[in-house]
Amino acid sequence: MIGSSGIEKALEAVLSENLDSRLLLLKKNIAAVENENLKSTHRLCRAMRLVISSVKANPAVTPEQRQLCAEYSGRVRNFDPRRNRSRPDEVEPAELDPVKPRPSSPPVPDGFIRGLIDPVAAIARVSFKHGSQQPPWNTDNQVEVLRTALGDVPLDTNAVRQLWLTLAYDFKERLVGSDTAPQTKCILACICAHANRNQIALPTPNCLNLIEELAFRS
Repeated sequence: MIGSSGIEKALEAVLSENLDSRLLLLKKNIAAVENENLKSTHRLCRAMRLVISSVKANPAVTPEQRQLCAEYSGRVRNFDPRRNRSRPDEVEPAELDPVKPRPSSPPVPDGFIRGLIDPVAAIARVSFKHGSQQPPWNTDNQVEVLRTALGDVPLDTNAVRQLWLTLAYDFKERLVGSDTAPQTKCILACICAHANRNQIALPTPNCLNLIEELAFRS
């Protein structure tokens, strides 16, 4: 039986990929746990649920993909150690999820350039042009939303990443984790679609912990 730490990292990395890739990785690793080729831990199950939530929250999700999410949620629940404490070989939560000391070295910079894009102005521009409704979901409109949000900043790979990070830091610092406005959700969905289509890796914002990142993405 193999360990799960590498799989957890793969599940976190797949969040920036398309929905089919996320579901395929889930299917593969859920089957590995069920076949006892992969050890089930609470951290692994939490990473799987994060991927499932990211698929369900994506505006482009299809009914078939939602059905797969429901199936995978049930299968993960069946082998999550913290939901099945009656199993004789179960270990205590403290053993599953030990508190690790903070690393002494600073985190790897996420590349955020503060001040390049004004998040309030970006959201206001999209709100003024499109109101509270998301425009028809196609490539041209996704690009138009991004250009509108960026204003005078040209749309390129760096601009997409900076817009992503700008909204993340705004979510953390100004909105303090409150509900994301429809215009912001629209911009985030367009960022993810554009990034998936153009194979742009979106960085993990250093300002967010795992729970905050899930709330931000959804």
